[in-house]
Amino acid sequence: MNVPVPSRRSKVDETIEGFKLTIPSKANLFVVIFMSFWLVCWAGGEYSAINGLLGDVDGGNVLFMVVWLTGWTCGGAAVVYIWLWSVFGKDIVMLRKNTLSIKRDVFGLGWTRVFDLRNVKNIWVMSKWKDKPLGKGQEFRKDIGPMGGIIVVECGTKTIRFGAVDEAEAQQIVSELKARHAFGGERE
Repeated sequence: MNVPVPSRRSKVDETIEGFKLTIPSKANLFVVIFMSFWLVCWAGGEYSAINGLLGDVDGGNVLFMVVWLTGWTCGGAAVVYIWLWSVFGKDIVMLRKNTLSIKRDVFGLGWTRVFDLRNVKNIWVMSKWKDKPLGKGQEFRKDIGPMGGIIVVECGTKTIRFGAVDEAEAQQIVSELKARHAFGGERE
């Protein structure tokens, strides 16, 4: 029985601007389902709190309700972002002549960090076995999620992580980036 070779998750494009790499987020089905259920319950609490605030609330409880509703709304917004990132998010990496940019994108919205290539000193793959041992449950990757991945770039005093892909694909991505630019300072 032949086992099919998994296809690459990331997409590579040579554009007029430079080398473009699009890496979709890595959705965890259990987390997406759990967050979906949690958000339905959260929306019920939000609805009840707003109705309570607009209804008959005595003066002493208004301040409490406003503070509570503010915190509840912020917590819900964070979970909505994580859910959207898990299902629709992607890292868009652009390697231009003088800059490296990394955008966290959800439906065209997100933030872009742009780095002068003269300050980018290293790029490597964070191996779960060598670079970041996690102890028991080695398969749980804390570094893959809404805020990071396993491809690591050092720029000045900052360490930037992106690319929620498997280690083999991450190695391929790093090789492709290194073939287009001589990043200084190799990791041991």
